[in-house]
Amino acid sequence: MKLKGNTIDMSCYRFLIGVIAIDWKLKCEEFLMRICKTTMA
Repeated sequence: MKLKGNTIDMSCYRFLIGVIAIDWKLKCEEFLMRICKTTMA
């Protein structure tokens, strides 16, 4: 039972990390786009 629980925790943990990473990547890209726009303008 413990092993099964750990597997579920790991997949949930990986899922959360993936969501956070995607969110961070989008924020970073948006930030870079703003810098580029202000620099070019």
